[in-house]
Amino acid sequence: MNFKNIAFLVFSALILTACTYPALPKGESLQDVKESTNSSMTNEQKESSPATQEQTDPLESLKETKAEESIAVEIKDYKFSPENFKVTPGAVITVVNKDSVKHSLTSDEGSVDTGLINKDATITVKAPAKPGLYSFRCTPHPWMRGVMVVE
Repeated sequence: MNFKNIAFLVFSALILTACTYPALPKGESLQDVKESTNSSMTNEQKESSPATQEQTDPLESLKETKAEESIAVEIKDYKFSPENFKVTPGAVITVVNKDSVKHSLTSDEGSVDTGLINKDATITVKAPAKPGLYSFRCTPHPWMRGVMVVE
C-alpha cells in the first residue's frame, strides 16, 4: 500500500467520522444534550429510544463461548449468520450462500477471502493462524459485516 492510498484512507475515515458524529453546540457536553433530549421526550419515547436502551457489545456474548474447530456461516437476506463467531487458529469455515445474489466473506486485512460465492454454493476457507479479532465483510455489499475471534 503506497502513501497515496494510506492518505486517502485516513482522509476518508476523518470525513466519515465528521459526518457520523456532528459537533456539539458550543459549551455543551454530550451529557447536557442527552439530558435535554430526554427531558423533552415522553416516557414511551424514552423507553423505545436506542440512546436510553441498554446497549451491549456485540462480542460480549462470545466471551463465554468456546472457540470452534469448524463453523458454518450462512449468508441469507444480506446477513451473515452467525454475524460474530469464535474459532481456533486454522479452523475450517464453511460459508453457504442461501441468497439470490453473489456474496463473499472477506476479512478486512485480507487473510480470509472466499471470493464471490454463487447462489446456493458452498465455499470452505481456513481461519487465520494468528489469534486476534478479524473484521469481515461482503465485498460487493460492504454494509454486511461481522467479526471473527480467533483464539
